Amino acid sequence: MRCEAGIGVAVALAVGMALTVAPAGARVTRVAAADTLARAVLATAQPGDTVLLAAGVHRGPLRITKPITLRGEPGAIVDGGGRGSVIAIGASGTRVEDLTVRASGREVLSIDAGIH
Repeated sequence: MRCEAGIGVAVALAVGMALTVAPAGARVTRVAAADTLARAVLATAQPGDTVLLAAGVHRGPLRITKPITLRGEPGAIVDGGGRGSVIAIGASGTRVEDLTVRASGREVLSIDAGIH
């Protein structure tokens, strides 16, 4: 009976570890703060990828259409230029972490937001 309990624990640990591993082929792409470079990288990102924005100002709006992680290094800013939503997320499972988001639009009826 003791052996069966040990096997159960081992199986539970293996399943838990499998759930925390990134999908096969997932990649991390670091993006320098350069005009519209972040938009281009987001357009080619695959589900499970991480897009890492370097310190500096990245011009929005950014559109996320696949479940990815968008993360900023310390000092990374996404600036919307005062029009529309700065980051628009259209995929469940997307994560946005460690970013300063600024300068969204002010049109309440069109739902301008920092992150929408």
